[in-house]
Amino acid sequence: FFITLNKTENGQFILIYSSDEDSCEVRYLSASHSISRPVLIQPRRKGESYFVSVIGKYFYLRTNVDGAKNYKIMRTPIATPRKKFWEEVV
Repeated sequence: FFITLNKTENGQFILIYSSDEDSCEVRYLSASHSISRPVLIQPRRKGESYFVSVIGKYFYLRTNVDGAKNYKIMRTPIATPRKKFWEEVV
């Protein structure tokens, strides 16, 4: 497994990516609250990956879930990041 830390473009969150060659999961925490705990966006599933950006009150995810071979764009409210709340944008 590989661990990568990134800050979102707006500086609001720190993203913690845990990945291997065919799956990943991402946790996020507030960049302004030093004692916050990381929150899991979506648990790892074999063959699925996603990459996270923030715009306003939403996480935007570029992902290959549900068999999207060339990826698709999904969004979900920051308050409810689990896959069951994701909606397809493109």
